Amino acid sequence: FGIPKEVCPWTRDGLNAIRVVLSPSNGVRINEIVGSHLRDTFDSMPPSGTIDLVRLASHTFKPVNAALFGPGNVPDEAEDWFHAFDENLPQLARGVPMKAFDEMVEAYERIVEMFENAIERIQSMKEGILGKYFAPAITERIAVLQGKSKNGGDFSSRTLAQFMVSIFWAPQANTLPMTAWMLAHVLNDRRVYD
Repeated sequence: FGIPKEVCPWTRDGLNAIRVVLSPSNGVRINEIVGSHLRDTFDSMPPSGTIDLVRLASHTFKPVNAALFGPGNVPDEAEDWFHAFDENLPQLARGVPMKAFDEMVEAYERIVEMFENAIERIQSMKEGILGKYFAPAITERIAVLQGKSKNGGDFSSRTLAQFMVSIFWAPQANTLPMTAWMLAHVLNDRRVYD
């Protein structure tokens, strides 16, 4: 995921911070954001017709990112960046370097830049990050670095942004296929569908 070596000691702590954000006791606001968007999406669909299940599941992309990373921090085109980054991930896991895949490198750089911009915006806010700026995955993950490092968290915004890439990838890589399969099972079971 391109996480810089100097922050690797805190990767597990960063994941644990995200687990706390996603815990049932803290998930109400996230669920409200995602649920509201999905309700609006489904309400805007015609009363009949068909849609590809993967395309339907993709409707989770925007609200999940808004709920985790803050509204406006993940632009619509980031879905294309996610897919370009994700496509060759199995080869990376087998040891092929990312630089072997030009589209993946380009997508990675766009994702990093997206998080650099978001982190700089959040860090510049005087009134804090609550309310409409709620971005729990960003604030909690980078707080780990700021609290645990020897130099008091003096990392560049790029390093902090690179630390965010795996957390951007994970909810999409899991949510999109799981949502598609869940919908397929619901549609295949008449009792559940009814």
